[in-house]
Amino acid sequence: MTNYPTKARLTDAMAAKFPFLPKGQKLIADEVEPGLYLKVGKTAKSWVVQRELRVLDDSMRKARKTVRRAFAAFPETGVKTAREQAKAEIAAILSGDLAADKSRGVILGEAWGLY
Repeated sequence: MTNYPTKARLTDAMAAKFPFLPKGQKLIADEVEPGLYLKVGKTAKSWVVQRELRVLDDSMRKARKTVRRAFAAFPETGVKTAREQAKAEIAAILSGDLAADKSRGVILGEAWGLY
């Protein structure tokens, strides 16, 4: 089995060389753009952003939540474009645009607004 780095300065050529996995998925972090990952699976490669947020749980206690969003496919979207799009995706996550994930708790900013 191929050894995948956990973090690398990703390029289009490097991403193209990573073989698909027989099972499971592997995330490879980009050294240039924090929060950007190349996800390699069984049949596809995609660009993913991941960010950890401070939230309030149902009991209004502070908690941390990891938010991960896939936003583009590789090779249709290259590394340079993915880095640019990742900034917008992370900004949306930080601003509380979690439309697909509202059931997991209240973001601290939302709780402050409710207060």
